[in-house]
Amino acid sequence: MNIIAGLIVAATSLSPESFTVEGCVRVAGAPADGVSVWIRDELSSARSVTDAKGNYRVAVSFGGMAQLEFTREQGESDRSTLRQLQTLVLMSGTASQIDVDLNPGAGAVEGVLTHNGAPVASGSALLTSHRANAGTYTICTLADENGAYRIDGLSAGKYKLELDPRPTTLRVAMAQMRQPAAANLVIVKEGQAARHDFNLRTGEIIARLSGMGIEEVGRLVVVPGEFAGPVLTEATAQAMLRRAIVTIVVENDKNVEVPDLEEGTYAVFFAAFDRASGSLRSAFKAMRVTYVNVVVRADAPASLTLHLP
Repeated sequence: MNIIAGLIVAATSLSPESFTVEGCVRVAGAPADGVSVWIRDELSSARSVTDAKGNYRVAVSFGGMAQLEFTREQGESDRSTLRQLQTLVLMSGTASQIDVDLNPGAGAVEGVLTHNGAPVASGSALLTSHRANAGTYTICTLADENGAYRIDGLSAGKYKLELDPRPTTLRVAMAQMRQPAAANLVIVKEGQAARHDFNLRTGEIIARLSGMGIEEVGRLVVVPGEFAGPVLTEATAQAMLRRAIVTIVVENDKNVEVPDLEEGTYAVFFAAFDRASGSLRSAFKAMRVTYVNVVVRADAPASLTLHLP
């Protein structure tokens, strides 16, 4: 299992004296050996590895803000990553004792991730908790080939659970680079497993675009929600672009497919600009635009025609 725990370390002095962090890393109460321990700031770093008893010791000669990171790799089949972050003030020339148990409880969260009713392998479940004495605790796991996920070793408390039944990687899911499809407040009880299944229902839009001139370039924009219209002002257009989840540039009349849209109502805009347009303001003045509100469902594609006036 790949386990990452981080600790933000604040030093009270910028002198070159030694700063030392030491302690023991455990997983569910058992010492964890082979854990890489790093202390880094913007320019320097120092590393140690826990021994058979889970003990580590890292000494550095730089002060200021730094990060203490615990990393554990265990086999290529790993499908979980854990990170724990907290703050500490180190006194110059002294050692700080930091003991960490990365799976401190007997609670769990489990469920099945499906997309339009079909199980999804490598969908992600991201669990986050903010604890008074242990900082921020985050663990991410990927669903197995049956779409099932389970996060064990949780202490009792409140967690934020984000579920995304779309294939991803641990690195991407842990960094929250994708917008989660569902977020829940989860209450974990000691010795019990909280159940959270999620079925992501998505459909597609098939748009027939026509009416572009030879000297124009087009853009198809998909925005969540319904556009009341009928006038699209410059300020409204800028707001729409900020909220857009899909933007496709087209060079001529064609059919455009927009897949993997969550069920709901969308405003679909088709605009054409003079290729010589400079700023957004000048392009807007010469823009020709049309739009349609469309409801996306999982059971059938939404077919529509957008013809520029």
